[in-house]
Amino acid sequence: MLGFSPFKKRPNQFNYIPRYYDPLKEERDQRRAELLGQKAEHSGEEYRPGQYIRTQSAARSERRRQEASRGSERIAILIGLVVVVLLFMLFGYPKLVAFFTTPRQAQQPMVEEFNPYTPITVVPNDYEE
Repeated sequence: MLGFSPFKKRPNQFNYIPRYYDPLKEERDQRRAELLGQKAEHSGEEYRPGQYIRTQSAARSERRRQEASRGSERIAILIGLVVVVLLFMLFGYPKLVAFFTTPRQAQQPMVEEFNPYTPITVVPNDYEE
């Protein structure tokens, strides 16, 4: 039991390491700059409570307006697709079904029945000897 002692010989010390970079402060400054619409390097004034409430509400209303306009664009695209599908069903689908359902016959040379009263077609001979 030589190494254990219930009483400390020295009090606890506060181990402070000075920092020149504070990531939380940098993040706060960047967020404030985004809300104000300027860069963080140009922001030299100190934060006052309630300073960004109006900016946040304006940004929120702008975002809602953009989402509403996206919704109307989506509805217009959906209506256009429905119209295209209906036109295909009305005009293209019957032709497509008829094309695939008609039986195809093998290509056979056309043999006409002899009719003695049909005029004879004369084909000129271009060969010269």
